[in-house]
Amino acid sequence: MDKEITAYEPLSAAKITGITYIVLGLIMGAFYAVLGMNMPQDVADSMPIMGLMFGWSALFWMPLFYGIMGFLIGFVGALFYNWLAARVGGIVMTLEDPS
Repeated sequence: MDKEITAYEPLSAAKITGITYIVLGLIMGAFYAVLGMNMPQDVADSMPIMGLMFGWSALFWMPLFYGIMGFLIGFVGALFYNWLAARVGGIVMTLEDPS
């Protein structure tokens, strides 16, 4: 049976993408924290902001930034999909009951 997705609930899509991006931010934050631990001392001394950005604080800031951006992207993306699906039709899926 064919079903058409005509609209997404924007807040629901935003929550899912926000949580997904938080996980990605944790992964990237861990990468930047390790990168910051291996930064040469002369670079860290000449540009202290680099130490902050690439240090352990990346484990806090990266998931926060990624989560906020993911939430906004999911919300705006769902609004755009709903607008577009109302004009040209939504995604059609074929679904079957398990036997």
